[in-house]
Amino acid sequence: MKKFNSKKRSGLSMLAAVTLVIIAIVAIIGVVSIVNNALSLIEPTVTVTQSITTTDYGVAGFSSLVNTSYWSSAAPMNVARAFSAVTTLQNGSVFVAGGYAGEVANSSISTAEMYNPHTNKWTLVAPMLVGTAGARAATLSNGDVLVAGGLGNSGVLTTCQLYDPSTNTWALTGNLSEATFDEQIVTLNNGNILVVGGDFSGGENNATQIYNPSIGTWSNAAPQPLARADMIVVKLPNGNVLVAGGHTAFAPTLLSTIYDPTTNTWNATSPLMVPGGDSGGVLLHNGDVLMVGGYTPYNDSENTFQYLYTTQLFNPSSDKWTMTGDLNFPRGEIGLSTVVLPNGEVLVPGGNYQPETGQSTAELYNPSTGTWSMAGVMSVPRGSGAMAIVLDTGYVLVFGGLLPHTCSYCGSGTPGSDLATNSVDLFNPNGTSITTTSSTAS
Repeated sequence: MKKFNSKKRSGLSMLAAVTLVIIAIVAIIGVVSIVNNALSLIEPTVTVTQSITTTDYGVAGFSSLVNTSYWSSAAPMNVARAFSAVTTLQNGSVFVAGGYAGEVANSSISTAEMYNPHTNKWTLVAPMLVGTAGARAATLSNGDVLVAGGLGNSGVLTTCQLYDPSTNTWALTGNLSEATFDEQIVTLNNGNILVVGGDFSGGENNATQIYNPSIGTWSNAAPQPLARADMIVVKLPNGNVLVAGGHTAFAPTLLSTIYDPTTNTWNATSPLMVPGGDSGGVLLHNGDVLMVGGYTPYNDSENTFQYLYTTQLFNPSSDKWTMTGDLNFPRGEIGLSTVVLPNGEVLVPGGNYQPETGQSTAELYNPSTGTWSMAGVMSVPRGSGAMAIVLDTGYVLVFGGLLPHTCSYCGSGTPGSDLATNSVDLFNPNGTSITTTSSTAS
């Protein structure tokens, strides 16, 4: 769900334009050479081009490296979806609303459903008032669910919707002041909801918006210093919010900033060691922040991506980023699926290893050793739009995402187009298969 943006340039004579282009090309070649040499010192080279269409890293050739007993299939969702709004309800159920159906007509969907981790059952609930994809959800202190913005079938939305689990009803609430999708959402210590950045019809935005549940309205806070999307957003132990990486005008950024909601100010930290968009970002039990993988534009004629092995740590006490152990395989598009387990380890299931192509392996990060180990194989490869959430049982639910239509488990649709999947996997941190009660969705 990324958009390429082009900018019109005018006011230059033909001669001046040609001269500037030549100068720019020479400068760019020099800068690219320097950047590539620098990056080669801190991460292995990953060649990614549009012509690569072969193996899923998760199965072919790598089965000897993984323990498949970590994973079991769970009941499928009623509706195939990717990029949905997801949150945990106060009763421990997982709530999933809207999402992207894939490359079909009216692809932003309005259905919603709940997963009961104790019965392994998905139940359809009342549909949203407005279908949306790439929205974000938060459970409010009164138990209601806020779903903010997203991409509708007629464009990017300012619409915000409230779901009441006790009555199974939806209601509209105050609109965002700026339309956005693929934004990031955080519940602040005072119960207000912070929405940062994201995409809108013209590109990324630098908006910082705060929702007050007691009055149902949004207010504009101090804007970010840079318009960006696909960054990590993590609430720190002191209640401040770290925002790092992402892209602006589709160029990756090293910018790392902290928002202080008590003073409504942004302050820069040390920059990232490696730029990355749609990385995984989580708060570790020791208070540090782990940023995992992601992508940067790859320097080739086809505008493809370079997916990253690299992971880095932020220490709030020192305000510094440092490198930690590399992933075993490059993984990007993991912003919705990287989670911290109850034991403090970090699970990264799947992720893209080439443009729009997921993998089925998973990896575990051990903060004590700073190293990654393989953690089994899921039932399908998961990349763009796949989601994960830790259950109150301690297991991890991994679900949805986009799959290429050429695969055997994608259902009907246009050949060659990506379609969402309704498949669901359960991860057991103890490394033994989970016995689930057979259940049909409803």
